[in-house]
Amino acid sequence: MSNWPDLLLLGGVALCVISVIAAVIQLLQTQPPRGAAITLVIGIVLLFAGAYYSPEPFKPQSILSAWQRVSGGDGAAGTDTAPAEGTGTEEAEDGAEAPAN
Repeated sequence: MSNWPDLLLLGGVALCVISVIAAVIQLLQTQPPRGAAITLVIGIVLLFAGAYYSPEPFKPQSILSAWQRVSGGDGAAGTDTAPAEGTGTEEAEDGAEAPAN
């Protein structure tokens, strides 16, 4: 499956968040938020494009799962408490200790 719907979803969400921040900053500076409005429209277009190309509908969990698929991660780093296989910390099958490196 292609990552285009995930990239479009993440890009649209990022642009919408940036547009809200830019609008607040521009309004505090008593400037019209034209750039923020344009960024918001582009973000919404990307969200609609992602929804069009996605095989399943977007849900609130779609953002996190899209981030995990795009970044290649399947959870938070460092949450695995079991030692990795072949690290030399396991005992040999006959009960003898692993040789020290």
